Amino acid sequence: MDNKDPVVLVIDTKTDTVVDKITLEGNTRGGYKPRYSLDGSTIVTMTENPPLVNVIDAKNLHGKQKVFPVGKDPMGFAFAPDGKTLLVANHGDGTVTVIDLKASKVIDTFKAGTGIETLAYY
Repeated sequence: MDNKDPVVLVIDTKTDTVVDKITLEGNTRGGYKPRYSLDGSTIVTMTENPPLVNVIDAKNLHGKQKVFPVGKDPMGFAFAPDGKTLLVANHGDGTVTVIDLKASKVIDTFKAGTGIETLAYY
């Protein structure tokens, strides 16, 4: 297996072995930069070609995923402290995609400067 497979690998950190594979819906390549939400209920990952974000229920890894198109070359995430909103840094086109996680939709995209890779709430 390589990053061409549209999966996320689940690794048992005690044994350092792959124990599961989560197929990424709507993707043709492997995801990168997986992140858990602050409360641990959600996992997000991104792909570059096509530029998508997959939202996975952490309690049901093989359940239906929410898949969102985002800007060119997504590179980072930031979860709002209340867990309702996800920001996606789109490095290639200098935008931020705003996803309403509760409503399951993209609610905004705005310019933020080409090369943006990291986002955070303070």
